[in-house]
Amino acid sequence: MKVKICGMTREKDIESALAAGVDFLGFNFIKQSPRYVNFEWSIDMAKKYHLDRKFVSLFNSAEEKKIKKLEQILPESVLQYYGDLPFLTPLSRFYPVNATLLKQLKPDHSFNKCKDKYLVDNMDDRLGGTGKKFDWNLLHSLPLDRCMIAGGIDVEDVKVLREKGLWGVDLNSKLEISPGVKCQVKLNQLATAINE
Repeated sequence: MKVKICGMTREKDIESALAAGVDFLGFNFIKQSPRYVNFEWSIDMAKKYHLDRKFVSLFNSAEEKKIKKLEQILPESVLQYYGDLPFLTPLSRFYPVNATLLKQLKPDHSFNKCKDKYLVDNMDDRLGGTGKKFDWNLLHSLPLDRCMIAGGIDVEDVKVLREKGLWGVDLNSKLEISPGVKCQVKLNQLATAINE
């Protein structure tokens, strides 16, 4: 099972997450978010730590210039876009889906089954998730090997969710001391959970 940590704002946390064996790191470019980071800083981090396909960019508005720059600099990175993307991109996508809409969801025929995955969460308007769990039984309507779930996931949940056969999990607020500041103890615990 793939593991993603979202809301990376500090180099120290990037180092610890990579040491823990995390598969993806999320960098938030949604300006209203308390985890918003500078685009150039995140690119510097991506280059320094060779993040490549581990780099996930979060957007909620048509930042075409920045996304096109990512296509050039980090062509293997992943785009997590909230809303309808108004232009085409070759980047892989984590396609955000509100957990409350799962019963109505019909997979898009243009969805790239090889590269793109659903990111299921409790949405908070267009800013991302609420940090609260949803009823995981709702997942039966989606192929779990194409789903990453988020929403109040803690280290203890990783083993349970792995047993469900999910493609991945996205952790954030339960690993934090404050928005964007990860707890080093929790990151060490996550390393143990990943390697079990």
